[in-house]
Amino acid sequence: MRRLSLSLLVLLCVSGFLVSQPPPASASPAAPAAVAAPESPGKASAATVVLSDKAVVDTTDYEDTVGPQAFAVSGSRVYVEDSLNGTIRSYASGKYVGALNLSDVATIDLQASGNTLTVLDNANTIRTYTMNSATKATLTGKQTLTPGTIPTGTLTVSAAEAKATGLPAQSTQALNIPVTTDRINSVYGGLAAMLNNGTQAQLSGSALTAAAVSGASAEHFATVAGGFNVLNAAGAVTKQIRVQYTPETIETLYRGGGYDYYYVCDSYSDTSGAGVFNTYVFKFATDGTPAGVYTLKNSTSYAPNREVQVADGQVYQLLVNGGKAQVLRLAPDTATAAKAKNFAALTTYPTTSPVSTASMTPQDSKKPHKVSLRAVLLANWAYTLVPWNYSKAKNGNVPKGYASKVKAPWYIAELKTKKGTTVQFQGL
Repeated sequence: MRRLSLSLLVLLCVSGFLVSQPPPASASPAAPAAVAAPESPGKASAATVVLSDKAVVDTTDYEDTVGPQAFAVSGSRVYVEDSLNGTIRSYASGKYVGALNLSDVATIDLQASGNTLTVLDNANTIRTYTMNSATKATLTGKQTLTPGTIPTGTLTVSAAEAKATGLPAQSTQALNIPVTTDRINSVYGGLAAMLNNGTQAQLSGSALTAAAVSGASAEHFATVAGGFNVLNAAGAVTKQIRVQYTPETIETLYRGGGYDYYYVCDSYSDTSGAGVFNTYVFKFATDGTPAGVYTLKNSTSYAPNREVQVADGQVYQLLVNGGKAQVLRLAPDTATAAKAKNFAALTTYPTTSPVSTASMTPQDSKKPHKVSLRAVLLANWAYTLVPWNYSKAKNGNVPKGYASKVKAPWYIAELKTKKGTTVQFQGL
């Protein structure tokens, strides 16, 4: 259970758009008689610490923790991206054994199989390496994907803009933001790219050609009351996923070894008005029989882009807390989970966008509200261009654990600083 801004959620479940959200579906077909009963989270089990490393985490900036973006597991070998030094650190049986220098690559995700390491960077480029040792590798494949753009509206060119750009005055220009690859997941031994427009693309062959596999032509998802349904290409329900709170996102995490794994996020608003997000891995046999739920552990300060991996039938989590990064091997949930004591039912808000706060009461305008995926994408993109109106000199230090929460671009957040000042941050 975690309290995070939407920017971090986007990376996580989002996450982390940005959010790997399923294609919209107007309605979910009724489940056929053969479909198994819904699977729901239980009480989180204790995890096994595979490795723990402080070298990849920097907490000297009080406002922002810097940590690893991704990790991968293959047998007893674990790889952890090191954003501080531009390397991929290797661990054997939990012990650090060396680092591969990739300082010219802004790594955001990793996958590993045997001695093959696949690296996704923030420019839609996927590189494949053969690991010769912990510190040396041979580049065996490189491809930059160009999955397109997301339309966000139009712009009428003014006379001044026409003079500056050479565009026709009063012409209408389309506004777009690029579709990017958020993560690369393992599907039956191959790779599938999770795109920030909510679709999935299969990567095939040495050229890593992307072909869309989401939507009605393949397995897809439908949001229903209390969770999600997984549907086959014919639209029949094959698996039922149920969560305790408001269902947010779902993506196919891993498929292989006779099982399918799904990465799922839900959320609720606690009694203070803060958004609380929970992430899970749902495991099913390929015939739809529930095989376990894994509730991920809580991080209050940092959200990696790649939070969870499946390898050799085990579920692993990258957790950054307390100035260190840990890779945990998770165990399935047990018993039935009780709802949080500070749970507060979410207010229903209009789903159209943009949402004007003028019609809301001051109290309601500070709460999270539902908006379209496209509005979220645009808001987060625009938010990166807007300076944060918080000043340490003016407002004092941000209390520990609040740095990510007060930067949320999707709603108005308030924070009482150590100096007793209440600072209001206006979202887009």
